[in-house]
Amino acid sequence: MVKACLNGRRSKAEHPAVPVTPAELAAEAPRAASLIHPARGWPRVLVEIVRAAPDATADADRILCQLDASRVNAPRLLHGEGQTCWPLIRHAGRLALATRIGLEDTLTGPDGSPVSGNAELIQLALAAWAAAAPR
Repeated sequence: MVKACLNGRRSKAEHPAVPVTPAELAAEAPRAASLIHPARGWPRVLVEIVRAAPDATADADRILCQLDASRVNAPRLLHGEGQTCWPLIRHAGRLALATRIGLEDTLTGPDGSPVSGNAELIQLALAAWAAAAPR
């Protein structure tokens, strides 16, 4: 339910743990893969709210409702960047939707504190997703 995004447009200047070189990515990918299971069910729809929004979850819900109304039945992945990252990970958990996380998306944990790298983000995302999931 969580996809790892290891670097994106980020650089070492933004966070020292961002894997940049092929060797760094080759080392980081197996660590990330060992923490999460590969996503299945392609194709899927990426619902991505990347601008800082007063209520990113409401924006996501509007898009999800439109997909339902349009009878788009493909699997969905809910994603945010920066300030929308953690609220949307929790919302994905509540809705049992897939999500993704990595230094590409945020450099901080849910409490705003800096993280050590992708592995910590993945662990925090798994915990946030699971804590929000319906019981």
